[in-house]
Amino acid sequence: MRKKSRRKAAHTNNDRVRDIYREYLLFIQKQGVFISDETTSEEALIASKQLFDSDEADALRSLYIRARYNDENQLSNDEVRRAKELWNAIRKEYEVERGDGSLVPPSA
Repeated sequence: MRKKSRRKAAHTNNDRVRDIYREYLLFIQKQGVFISDETTSEEALIASKQLFDSDEADALRSLYIRARYNDENQLSNDEVRRAKELWNAIRKEYEVERGDGSLVPPSA
């Protein structure tokens, strides 16, 4: 995954959705999913299936694709809210096991 300098606060709804998706990528990477500079969002989604089989991840990726490749049309506030809800639902599938940030499925 590309290392980028800290971005300024998101100013557009598309930026906000892209930031939420970036958090998702960092999350799955922290859980052991390999992501490189060349990894596509589809490849990341497929690789994340080892962690969970989530319709939420599919929906979040769809919003990301729209935000990433459609600069002329901004996503709505409702769509940003939906991206946050999806991201929260994905995270809730896991619990913090230790204070070091490593996560495990609730059933483990």
